Amino acid sequence: MIFAAALKALVQRRHDRERGAVMIEFFLAVPIVILFAFAIIEFSLIWRNSLTLATAAQLGARTGANAGDYRLADHGALTSTLSALSELPGDARIERIVVFNPIGLEAKMDPDCKTGPSKPNVCNVYEGTILTNPKPGDFSTGDPATATSCAAAEPDAAWCPLDRLNEFSTGFDRIGVYVEVRHKHVTGIVFPSTYRTLRDTTVMQLEPEIDS
Repeated sequence: MIFAAALKALVQRRHDRERGAVMIEFFLAVPIVILFAFAIIEFSLIWRNSLTLATAAQLGARTGANAGDYRLADHGALTSTLSALSELPGDARIERIVVFNPIGLEAKMDPDCKTGPSKPNVCNVYEGTILTNPKPGDFSTGDPATATSCAAAEPDAAWCPLDRLNEFSTGFDRIGVYVEVRHKHVTGIVFPSTYRTLRDTTVMQLEPEIDS
């Protein structure tokens, strides 16, 4: 009986140790599993918003390319881009949209356009209130069909759409659309910062002008 009692006590102690080890492993594993789940959520949202940005930049560039040297080309490009960006969640903020004249064979944007104001013959930078509800009258005070120049006070005056080339006799310019959005992290656990800046760019060649 003494032997049986000792064996029973030994088995009980072993069972208690195993149960304690399982509890420790559980409490160690739970934070890792939670962190992994939050990481999946965060990266999924970043990926979704990045796809939205890519679509917005493509639509904006395509609209600008189709408009050619039409006076309201930038208004169309901006409107199309903002329409696609409306799919972003409410906590995302549109920082700037740039319609730019691509540089070189690689069709890059002048780095000044990412941080500074519009640059003559290089880019039109749009930020602030004009991103809320751009109207045709903000871009051309007169009849856009008969306009021959861009007024200095108009937002697209730096790289006026009327100066863009889209004829076989002169060649074809390219147009780029750069989109920058501030994405807010949801959980606040995976990343140390609250916000992340997402960017996307699309460049297209202007469509040829069809003479009627």
